[in-house]
Amino acid sequence: MKDGMITIIYGVDNMEWGDNPYNYQFRDIVIDPSYYENEEIQRGDVVYYKQPEKYYEVVPGAPFEEPVNRVIALPGESIEIRQGQFYIDGKKLDTFYGNGTNNPRSDDYEREYNFEKITVPEGHIFVSGDLWWRSIDSKLYGPLPVKLIKGKVLGYREE
Repeated sequence: MKDGMITIIYGVDNMEWGDNPYNYQFRDIVIDPSYYENEEIQRGDVVYYKQPEKYYEVVPGAPFEEPVNRVIALPGESIEIRQGQFYIDGKKLDTFYGNGTNNPRSDDYEREYNFEKITVPEGHIFVSGDLWWRSIDSKLYGPLPVKLIKGKVLGYREE
């Protein structure tokens, strides 16, 4: 692990299950707090951030002040969910995290879930858990201000 990086134990199951770099449940995850000083935020990045104020209105008493979620849409892009599928600027997001019907326990809720189209404002991103039907994220509290990002998640620390 490089100097300046931090680790946290993340005990929420909103990210992809299985033994892969994106399953962080109850593992030490490695975060680079300075990553975005030299790099642009990209769709697909997994970010660690401070919850926006609206989070506390939507989920009173919720305990997770610094979650991990994936960047789904960038500033200026439109995003919507139609029948459980993310669309960015009207195009299907064809990724493992873009479709709620990939849920092995999928039911009508995921297949029929819709989220009205919005445009992500400048200085914001739209984040979601990979298992977005289990995630408290931009679908509930809106686009996330970029200034709340505390670092990029690089993976988990192997023992």
